[in-house]
Amino acid sequence: MKRATKSGDTNVVESAALVLDGRSRRRSLRQILPFMGPAFIASILALEAYGFRPLETVITGMVGVIAVCYLIETWLVHPDWAQVAWHAVVPQFAGRESVFVVRGSAAPR
Repeated sequence: MKRATKSGDTNVVESAALVLDGRSRRRSLRQILPFMGPAFIASILALEAYGFRPLETVITGMVGVIAVCYLIETWLVHPDWAQVAWHAVVPQFAGRESVFVVRGSAAPR
């Protein structure tokens, strides 16, 4: 394979080939990270070959992870749970700006 001309590092194609080949040559996370997103997306889309149920299961799992992270973050903040329960049912408007935010999110143009 061809080496980069100005630096001693390998080029992108050789980097990808080594990562996908699994050779023992160590790569830093900076070199592997650009390939992780597309590989993850391709693996999810490859599940479509097995029907929509496996794809649906993976998406449900990702939504579940987000929900668990949200609950952990809420627990770490130590909110006043009585106020959380109250304002989950009864909204509070703090002025004219909050009405504009509600109006903008409820009925976008």
